[in-house]
Amino acid sequence: MSDTYRFYEARGFPGYIHSACWFAFERANTTYDDRGEVVFKPVPISAMKTIGRRAGQRLCVHCHEPLIEKSVSQTEGYFNLIRRNA
Repeated sequence: MSDTYRFYEARGFPGYIHSACWFAFERANTTYDDRGEVVFKPVPISAMKTIGRRAGQRLCVHCHEPLIEKSVSQTEGYFNLIRRNA
């Protein structure tokens, strides 16, 4: 996979959310009053294409899956290439 991911950071929530999870996250964290009017709705404070390798250890605030899949090391990729061609 490439490093061109889309992430959102929401005001008041620690961490990042996958762009694919944003609408479900917004729906799950929106609160309403007795009349059905919105009291609180998550607001994105930033949208990013990449958040760096350090975020590879972090999880999405909504789905709890890793934000970035760990890349294959150069050595492991070399041995995988050898196995495929053998």
